[in-house]
Amino acid sequence: MSGEALAEFLSDPDCYLLLAVEAGRVVGSLNVRTCFMKSCADGRRNLGIGKALVQRFIDEARAVGASEVWVLTNESNSSAMAMYERCGLRREKRDDVMLSIMLNVTPRKL
Repeated sequence: MSGEALAEFLSDPDCYLLLAVEAGRVVGSLNVRTCFMKSCADGRRNLGIGKALVQRFIDEARAVGASEVWVLTNESNSSAMAMYERCGLRREKRDDVMLSIMLNVTPRKL
């Protein structure tokens, strides 16, 4: 993400960026803008970083009066599914599905 794109993202009150930092190095991040994306640095998985970031976001959402927090993942990603469940998130229906298409376009500036 360019510096300009990051500044635009951070200036939007509906967007959040949470970082997990260890010894001055970012080891996990959580970015939110109408969808939920989580990642942890290689070699830093299964240490509670993702869970801490998700829990912090849930706390922030609760503090600003959000009525719901949801995430999207793949059922085949069993570690993510387990982590989200440990954070209290539950699948409403066993057959919930998200369909998507990646568009190969250059975003236009608003």
